[in-house]
Amino acid sequence: MKSKKHFLTVLGIFLILPLMKAQSLLPKLQKLFGQENVIYVDSSAYREYYRINIPQLIDHNDPTKGTFLNRILLGFNDDSAPVVMESGPYGFYPFQEKITYKTELTQLLDANQIIVEHRYFGKSIPDSTSLKYLTYKQTSDDFHYIRKKLNTIFPKKWIATGHSKGGDAVFAYKYYYPNDVEATVAYGISTTLAAEDIRFQNYIATQRSTEDGKKIFQDQLYLLKNKKRLLPAFIKFNEKVQKLFNIDYGTYDAETMFDYAVLDLDAWLWQTFGNYDSLTKQLTTNDKELREMGIQPETSLITLQDKLVYFLDLSALEQRSKTHLYQAFSEGGYYGYDERPFAKYLKNKDYPLSFFADEKTNFDPTFRQGQQQWAATDMEHFMLIIGDTDPWGICCPIPFPKDKDNLKLVLKNSSHSTKLKDFDSATREAALQKLKSWLKSE
Repeated sequence: MKSKKHFLTVLGIFLILPLMKAQSLLPKLQKLFGQENVIYVDSSAYREYYRINIPQLIDHNDPTKGTFLNRILLGFNDDSAPVVMESGPYGFYPFQEKITYKTELTQLLDANQIIVEHRYFGKSIPDSTSLKYLTYKQTSDDFHYIRKKLNTIFPKKWIATGHSKGGDAVFAYKYYYPNDVEATVAYGISTTLAAEDIRFQNYIATQRSTEDGKKIFQDQLYLLKNKKRLLPAFIKFNEKVQKLFNIDYGTYDAETMFDYAVLDLDAWLWQTFGNYDSLTKQLTTNDKELREMGIQPETSLITLQDKLVYFLDLSALEQRSKTHLYQAFSEGGYYGYDERPFAKYLKNKDYPLSFFADEKTNFDPTFRQGQQQWAATDMEHFMLIIGDTDPWGICCPIPFPKDKDNLKLVLKNSSHSTKLKDFDSATREAALQKLKSWLKSE
């Protein structure tokens, strides 16, 4: 009997040990952030995976303003591996919330991973009544606090990364805290220097002289000339999108929204597709995708140009876009439209995108000017990855200092979604070795 009890005890230990190992970070994380704020989740992609709510200061300059819960997702595999910290651009995307998700850099470096939800997006809302504390400095302070708190678990070898607005956020983080991480990798970012950066408009105007540019310009004219016929389908489609994705567009003038969406079509082409053929291909498969979404295509939309109505969505009215536009038109910069070629078909004279911002804004160039000057003289260990058809890339001529170690990669005929994997093998390998050298440097 004694030997049987001994056997069961040993067996129990062997059964419990893997569970204890699987949650080795749990007590450390609970001590840092509170037991109620750390949730362990079993993941096949990581040894340990956690959903964490981090109490952050609403105003890092004034603790009396209180705190909010900043969501992060932490995937851990190896104590000796680096940490890739990715900024979620507009709250977490569904793919980022998957417990098997790994960034490009996480895969290339066999790294641990942290996804940080940007303040004022998703569920990381400091104050629902005001966007006063949505600044690049406050967001960088969030990242800095996370880095400092997790230093006891991951003391070195950190990489900050992000795409689009997420890349813009880690670029700001690099500016405010240049020594917090060993390397920064930003994809598809811009350094727009005004509320409506003229470089963006100039790029669109230049692209109109190309064959693809001429085609999308004619499409825009077609949509506006046929507005009366197409407007009912536009309204009906967006009503269905509202219900499908639980979006509240409020009560806006439908014709004005139609005009906005048409004006944005060429910027959207170059950012998303990079060429007209890719757009046409998407249009020919769109009926199937719409049906999969539970949307029955309108039989009155006969031509491919008619079906562009299904790309004229009101995403600028989504809450995350309103919040993003507030920050853009207060200190980040953005773009505007040249309404003149379309003036005779538009309902209004001006179509400023600041119209969609959640609160009234006044653009302050101080942040961008300081960042540009610093980037030209002191920035180091920064990797920029952009596509050459992406309008945001046109607004991103970061003046890398000649005596510092940085890397800029521009992919020909590629758009806003450009990643390192899209380059040739020699370029990818050279970039990876550069990144590894930065991780080794002290």
